[in-house]
Amino acid sequence: VLLRGGELQIEWAGEGQPVYLTGPAVTVFSGEYPAGK
Repeated sequence: VLLRGGELQIEWAGEGQPVYLTGPAVTVFSGEYPAGK
């Protein structure tokens, strides 16, 4: 599958089996959340 971020490869062996997605990955957000709030 061709997406804006690049090509995504999808593998699926059939019903009851996991789907595997393979392709480029990039960080789109980084941050911190204060614990206990």
